Amino acid sequence: PEKELLFSHIDEKYFLLNEKFIPISIPLHQVFFIIYAKKDSSLFTFQSKDNLFGVMNQDGKIIIQPTYQNEPYLENNIILVKTNNYNSFDAYHLNGALIFSNIYAHKTSTVNPSIFYGSSGGTETVYSLKDSKVINPGGNYTAFEEIPKYGLVVASKNMEKFIFDKNF
Repeated sequence: PEKELLFSHIDEKYFLLNEKFIPISIPLHQVFFIIYAKKDSSLFTFQSKDNLFGVMNQDGKIIIQPTYQNEPYLENNIILVKTNNYNSFDAYHLNGALIFSNIYAHKTSTVNPSIFYGSSGGTETVYSLKDSKVINPGGNYTAFEEIPKYGLVVASKNMEKFIFDKNF
């Protein structure tokens, strides 16, 4: 069974409660949606008194500080949030680690669903969700072409082509 989260509304503020009904979070202005729920791990978005959004885990630990005017959301096990200028996104791992900042496009690989592409300034970087790291050979690529029929990805970088199989 999934872990249940308990909240209390005290003096116009919300608090996350532990199993003994003791508040374990900072005062929250509003609590929004649970964006990730597994047996031992849950994440939810909240809004601070300054009307900024962040993400907290089931233990009351803030994993993404409330610095965003837009509510974070989950896409393929990546937490995405539009930056305050609305033109780009920040991407976070489920543990709150920043993966990419100010990316303008993002997608999950169809050849390997544990691979996430982030585009910024005409270049692309690849991130492994499985290993929680940037893919090697490192650096920024100018394009990726996926060939799902053969389980391959062709990457372009400095006029060179790299062929990756589905396990890259």
